[in-house]
Amino acid sequence: MGYYDKDSVEQFFDENSVASKAPASFWKKAIPAAIEMGFGVREFNNDTIIVVTPQGTQKVYEGFKEPVSAVTLGIVLTHAILSTSYH
Repeated sequence: MGYYDKDSVEQFFDENSVASKAPASFWKKAIPAAIEMGFGVREFNNDTIIVVTPQGTQKVYEGFKEPVSAVTLGIVLTHAILSTSYH
């Protein structure tokens, strides 16, 4: 199980040259893509988002400073997709 907060997600995006300042519509597109790839969301509230990878591993995201929205979920799912090994 991996634990992530807003800072660790932003650091991952910076280190991997992922543009974290994309428009909201960009992040929302990650939601159906992640579901199609086999990712699931076990918990989604203002404190925690738990993503389940296609391999069954849980990634726990906590510490959001603003209310969680579809944009936040899209950012989290983008991180989960890019940080999951598929082999």
